[in-house]
Amino acid sequence: MPEDGIVLRDRIEFMSQEETIFLAKTFVSLGINKIRLTGGEPLIKKNFKEILFELSKLQVELAITTNGILLDQYWNELKAAKLNSLNISLDSLREERVDAITRRKYFKRIIENIDAAIQKNFDVKLNCVLMKAINDDEILDFIQLAEKKKIGIRFIEFMPFDGNKWDMSKTVSFATVMKIAGEFYGEENILKLEH
Repeated sequence: MPEDGIVLRDRIEFMSQEETIFLAKTFVSLGINKIRLTGGEPLIKKNFKEILFELSKLQVELAITTNGILLDQYWNELKAAKLNSLNISLDSLREERVDAITRRKYFKRIIENIDAAIQKNFDVKLNCVLMKAINDDEILDFIQLAEKKKIGIRFIEFMPFDGNKWDMSKTVSFATVMKIAGEFYGEENILKLEH
């Protein structure tokens, strides 16, 4: 989150519920078989339940990418819609880092919702944006958490956005992740995972 926050766009710039459902139906009629709700943060939409209900009528797999803060308000609706795939964004396993990165204090709630999602048998994957000298020392921590909790982990490239002070030196390469994992688990085991 940029230090100055973000400029909120006018509501008129966003698709209406009717437009969203119309496009989804059109895509499904053309052969699309999976729809992922993402954002921003899809769970903050006031009409999220209604959109989810309408999408659940389509012959399509539903998934969501979320920051995880509001998940506990929607367990029943997600299950009713047969939405089983949750990608939850979490860039650190350390509370103070998450607070600094997001400029909010929701770490405990996110962790509680991740654990609840696992208990409720959702397919959980964590999305972690790796940033050099910010959270790259947690690569093994994330891998071990994924192993322990039987969830997925996706390390995502740090990309340039307005206000995030991006530069190439802050990125962490795939080769770096594989080297760290290989040093811990043994390169022969990591090579098996790549194929």
